[in-house]
Amino acid sequence: MSILLSISHLDFGYPSAAGDLFQDLTLTFPLSWTGIVGANGSGKTTLLELLSGRLSPDAGLIRRNGSILLCEQKTDLPPEGADELFSSCDARNFQLRENLCITPDMPGRWKKLSMGERKKIQIAAALFRRPDILCVDEPTNHLDAVAREQLLHELERFRGIGILVSHDRELLDSLCVQCLFLSPERAVLRPGGVSVGLELERQEIENSRKQRHLLKAEL
Repeated sequence: MSILLSISHLDFGYPSAAGDLFQDLTLTFPLSWTGIVGANGSGKTTLLELLSGRLSPDAGLIRRNGSILLCEQKTDLPPEGADELFSSCDARNFQLRENLCITPDMPGRWKKLSMGERKKIQIAAALFRRPDILCVDEPTNHLDAVAREQLLHELERFRGIGILVSHDRELLDSLCVQCLFLSPERAVLRPGGVSVGLELERQEIENSRKQRHLLKAEL
């Protein structure tokens, strides 16, 4: 079975909002990581919830072929699959916990764990379940440099379709083969990590400025 995730002519808006967040959005997600980039309120988390099936579009179609998991930003409760992560004797299980410095006593003291420790358990539990499609929302917000590097290595090993929402430029540059840039005016997909995408955007703005000058000169 081939893994597939795509969006066709998607519209979505909240009833309380003045306009739609997304209008006629069409995208295809390749095997590897796609970054979702934009200011707060631009719809990054909403897009993850649409892709994972937690929200339904107002119009358009989302095609999914394969299992999908969402690692949401909040970690108030132990994630689904945590029991399997800590009880399984699978070699991959032990490797995940060792690589991310996850100890057997952590489930019993969940409320006392740091946000970073909870996030590592959340993502480890998702990776252990081997989804075909993995959506991750702001995974490095509460991680120190060492934990962040550990998490990066584990996400690099993921071989499905990955969707990453993050403000972490290094993480986006290291993982992503393309980035979707969201703004109130439009959604633009550009190849490469966020740094490459921002440079392409700068060039587009500069070319547009030059074109306006040429048109003014002709007039």
